[in-house]
Amino acid sequence: MSLPGLLIAVQLSTGAAGAATMSGNVSGIQPVDIYQVTGNITVPSGLTLTLQPGTILKFNAGLSLTVNGTLISSGTVAEPVIFTSYADDAAVGDTNGDGAATTPGAGNWGVFSFDSANSASRVVRTIVRYGAYVNFNASSPVYQDSSVTDMSQAAFKMNGAAEPRGSGLTASNCPINGVDVLGGTISTVRVWSNLGIPYVLRTAQTTVGGSGSLTIEAGTVIKAQGTFHGNQGMLRADRPLTISGTAADPVIFTSLKDDTVGGDTNNDGGASAPARGDWQGVL
Repeated sequence: MSLPGLLIAVQLSTGAAGAATMSGNVSGIQPVDIYQVTGNITVPSGLTLTLQPGTILKFNAGLSLTVNGTLISSGTVAEPVIFTSYADDAAVGDTNGDGAATTPGAGNWGVFSFDSANSASRVVRTIVRYGAYVNFNASSPVYQDSSVTDMSQAAFKMNGAAEPRGSGLTASNCPINGVDVLGGTISTVRVWSNLGIPYVLRTAQTTVGGSGSLTIEAGTVIKAQGTFHGNQGMLRADRPLTISGTAADPVIFTSLKDDTVGGDTNNDGGASAPARGDWQGVL
């Protein structure tokens, strides 16, 4: 059967435990349901997908969600929106109908990626778990009061062109319990908001250059690691850098191993301790 607002049919009578199925290009206001994601999902450019409180998307192995348009994920405390593995029986039951034969794990499904430059996407009181990572690719969604757990690569990743906004985020049981900044050049006006979890500089140098500028909001934590010769763990400011800490809410730059601020970001249970020279610096 076809539903208004969708670019592809969403079948409402399939799935091992009566779940609807979802795949392909999807938009419109979706009925509250448990959806088995049977193919990669894309929100097309110029269109909006709205997920209402209590909606659950369970992804088959390796599948991903790409937002080229706008995503509105509007959960509540009592009824969050959930993105999870099809093996996750804790999310309203045994959807794949196999009893306890399978259990969910990090990396069961793929990437939840915001690829649109528009700023209209909004994710509120939403749970994401058992995928690879949430990706901000040159995008600036609002991501508020939500959690990411049990991901295989990092809770979040972002490039220099991205500007996620929001607060109240939590991350746990991921190799990086924070926003893994992938390096590159910040060439436009950007703000790093105090999202509630640290930004992590570890894979490549991040440079404020070109016609760009970067403002870091009060209370933001930046953790880093890397060697001088590898140009890792460095924030370089060739253009304006504004660090807007206050006495009550300073901006903190520290080692990725420092669990005293921002929690156990490298997810090693306190096995590592911070030390002088763990990262390069701000230049």
